Amino acid sequence: MSAANRSTDWRRKQARKVRSDIGIERHDCLPQLCSRLSASVFSQMITRQAHDVAEPVIGETAGLNTDCHSDNDIFIDGDDQEMLSPTDSNSEQEKNDFEQIPQFEPIAIGESNSDVKIDCVQIAVALIALKSRHRLSNKCIDDILSLLGLLGIDVPSSYKALCTVLRKRSSTHLNPSKYTICPHCDNLSSALYECTTCGVKYAPILPSKIPLFYTYSISQQLKAILATSPDLSLVNNNCPRNEFMRDITDGSVYQALKKTQTGLLLTLTMNIDGVQPNKGSDQSLWPILLVINEIKRKKRFALENLIIAGMWPGPSKPSRTQIHLLFKNIMLELQELERGGLFQFYSSDHENRFELTKIFLIGACCDKPAQSIVQCLPEPTAFFGCGHCELMGVSVSTNNNGSVVSFAIYETDPPTNERTNERHDLLIKQLHRNAIELTASTYRGRRDLTDKHKQSEKGVKGPCVLRSLSNFDVGSSFLVDSLHNVYLGLFKRILSLWLSPEYKGECWSIWIRRNELSILLNRIRFPSTTTRHPRSLDKYTKYKGSEIRLVLLFGYAIFENILKPEYYSHLLLLVLIIHYAESRRLTNSMITIVDKLCRAFLIDFPKLYTSRHNVQVVHSILHISNTLRRFGPLSTYSTFNFENQLGLLTRSCKSTRRHAIEIMNNLMYLRDACFELKTGGMHYDLLKLVSEWLHMSDSYVVSLSKSVRISHPLRIIDRIVNTTFVGDINYYAVAAIGEIRFTTSDFASKKVSDDSSIVFKAGSEENFGRIRRIFTVNDGDPIFYVDVLTKPNAFQCTTGSQTYYYSNIQTGTLNEDADNAFICASDIVS
Repeated sequence: MSAANRSTDWRRKQARKVRSDIGIERHDCLPQLCSRLSASVFSQMITRQAHDVAEPVIGETAGLNTDCHSDNDIFIDGDDQEMLSPTDSNSEQEKNDFEQIPQFEPIAIGESNSDVKIDCVQIAVALIALKSRHRLSNKCIDDILSLLGLLGIDVPSSYKALCTVLRKRSSTHLNPSKYTICPHCDNLSSALYECTTCGVKYAPILPSKIPLFYTYSISQQLKAILATSPDLSLVNNNCPRNEFMRDITDGSVYQALKKTQTGLLLTLTMNIDGVQPNKGSDQSLWPILLVINEIKRKKRFALENLIIAGMWPGPSKPSRTQIHLLFKNIMLELQELERGGLFQFYSSDHENRFELTKIFLIGACCDKPAQSIVQCLPEPTAFFGCGHCELMGVSVSTNNNGSVVSFAIYETDPPTNERTNERHDLLIKQLHRNAIELTASTYRGRRDLTDKHKQSEKGVKGPCVLRSLSNFDVGSSFLVDSLHNVYLGLFKRILSLWLSPEYKGECWSIWIRRNELSILLNRIRFPSTTTRHPRSLDKYTKYKGSEIRLVLLFGYAIFENILKPEYYSHLLLLVLIIHYAESRRLTNSMITIVDKLCRAFLIDFPKLYTSRHNVQVVHSILHISNTLRRFGPLSTYSTFNFENQLGLLTRSCKSTRRHAIEIMNNLMYLRDACFELKTGGMHYDLLKLVSEWLHMSDSYVVSLSKSVRISHPLRIIDRIVNTTFVGDINYYAVAAIGEIRFTTSDFASKKVSDDSSIVFKAGSEENFGRIRRIFTVNDGDPIFYVDVLTKPNAFQCTTGSQTYYYSNIQTGTLNEDADNAFICASDIVS
């Protein structure tokens, strides 16, 4: 008998002994007992366990678990042995242990589904989902399994066995390919302790000093997603444009791709970024993530649809050479996908549907440091640091005897070359010629020659790692990212200029009125769907991207009477730029306006704030219009989405080492659980519960987009309503139309959030107003009594002699004498 089976038998004997001691016996009615416990005791115990074990969260990063137990998904054989993932375990003993995992007796829960059995696979899916939702440790799952075993439910004996149950059934669980970088020849090696290129053994160099990274099969992950995803919109040259294509204006990169290709097409967007596995870690993980653009936007960035192409486990940021080696095999696979292959697609009638499909990487959305490494350009703060154009920049002195590179532009400046594939190829040739010339030069003239070469190379340090892809442009395919470029970059810098005591002597400073601004910001009422309400402006340096976004898009009005008129007018340009850029639909005329506004904003910036503060991140908004024209609204591909998923993955990491292995295994097991949910055959109640945990519930429930539900009845009488309508009138405080919640203004006045403001149609016109009453007459459909905004004024901003209006933002007054209207739910626009 193996050690694993002996351990399992011992645990079961101990459980039977404890049950005997406390008077619990196994009877035929035990499944009924379990069914009653599962709805109350089971959920309560799991919830209590999650609260007891989960570490507190500060901001968006989970705290480090200092439990002495190993919480990552690894096995340890001996104190000094290497820590390996389950996919790395190749011993015959472990294989035998996996094969001898017992088949657990199914249980039944719920009287209405008594004929449906819950087996060990469904329990494994539920616990994996619970682990992800509450960021539980592996030890916590072990304790839950012990508790369930004590209650007489046959479950896997440990988290290890639970994962094995899923992995043995899964066709999507992938093994990583490990590669090292030889310290002698700087080439790629598939061996861990020697170089397969030059044949030199790494010893006596410590293994921890040898750069190591992992890659995963992209095609296998694509096959798993395409075969199980019901949210995919298939497109070929004879089909209408799908949701992703409607987000993009005519003449976009997608349209150009369609004209040159035949058959079924899919496109990918890539992200690479450094992330800390936990708050106290000094490591920097660099995962390479891909998403399929043709999946509906709400599901595009879901964990089960996320493709992880590779991971650099640190401990520091990779160099340009290391990034090239990391992408070497990934690029080969992407080129193979461009040539096309046979893929099975999801079918609602479960028929085998195969299509010959070509898949292209068309965009990369990264922050500036990551983009510069992939593009093989200098740091963003250096000369020629812009990834979209060849603007050199000018060195400007700072107050502390330092200098920064300014990228200020002026009306008289000649146009700057855009970075394109053609320009990139020419500059690479120039780089080679310069290297030959430098080698042949004497030492005395080398410095002058180096300065000359920098001018001719335009910052190019080497070939871009993505240059060999057929539909990827080394300039415009790197998207302008709203999170890092606009919110955490440009606008946070402007807030610093206004509110930092360092600049309190400058003409633009409003530092002395920061308390007044905080009071005004606190008065703004955001809807309940707001992810994160902004904190006081005193804490702007700690703002997350979502807080800065709210201040810019909706809180800009608090600065109207605080800033000087010229600075407030300048701010309004940026507000309108981002409102247009994040619109649900874009037109060519809107993009043209964005381009004009961006240029006007950047020309005025050095006049207002001096060229010293016109750094590269300020300059980057010049290229927003080009990104919008090729790829659509910023919200379609923003790193907000990637950062959210990276946060979920890193918060699941509990170990103090081998973070990359643990994160990748957590993702694989979670994806296995998601795919099990989609295959069908699960208990309905359990399916519904787990789907809610994983935010997948809308894939299984009927859409409620047209349903109207009312709640919170009120004991009031409104004179106007009662004189207008005849019958039995009942008043309510809350109404929900689909998933959108609306409240009355009186109800919202007592809350932090306000859901009473609406846009509604009266005939063919759209109006702004606030809901005063929600009521029914003789239990009929809900009716909304709305106070209409009087004398509304559309948002406007001015550049020189031209004024721009934006009707989606209206200002006006509401009072007791305001116009009012009675509308139904179908009249409400948003």
